[in-house]
Order: sequence, then structure tokens, then C-alpha cells
Amino acid sequence: MSQLAAFGLTLAVELPWYVVGLVSLVGVRWPAALAWGFLVNACTHPVLWWALTPQPSLVQVLAAEAVVVVAETVLLAVAVRRDIAILALLSVAANTSSLLTGLLFN
Repeated sequence: MSQLAAFGLTLAVELPWYVVGLVSLVGVRWPAALAWGFLVNACTHPVLWWALTPQPSLVQVLAAEAVVVVAETVLLAVAVRRDIAILALLSVAANTSSLLTGLLFN
């Protein structure tokens, strides 16, 4: 899968989590929630893609995903200035979903 296709799949899976979660749990308006969901992924996805070798081990993938969860949580916390625990849970849910979807496609 190309990086662009992987990014598109990531957005297709994660944006609904971020939009629904940021709107309903955090009180962000949906256009801002959509923008923040896109932006956090635009920041983390290229780095994750670059960091993982063509044949990463499961441990490498899980470690990289953990770093992405933390990074996206911090970015959202700085952006929306809301409860970091909710933002962390949202990031875990979104990234777990995209990780499982990516594993199914590969």
C-alpha cells in the first residue's frame, strides 16, 4: 500500500472518531473537529510511515502507535485545551481502529 493510500485509509477510519468525539465529548464545533482530526494525522502519519521499516515487527508497530497516540493527544490538548484524559481516550480509540484496519488490509 502506498503512503498516500495508507493516509487516506487512516483518515477514513480516524476522522469519524475525532469528529464525533471532539464534538460530543469535548464541545468543539464539527468544522474545527474535522480540521483538528485531519491536522493531527497530517503531523503524525508521515513520521510514523518514515519510522517504520518496510517489514516492521509487531513490537515496532505497537511502540510507534503508542508514540503517535501520545503525540496526537498532546497536539489536541494544546489545540482545544480540554480534559487530556478524554483526548487520550479518543486518540487511543481512533488509532486502535486504524491500526486494526491497516492490519486487515495488509
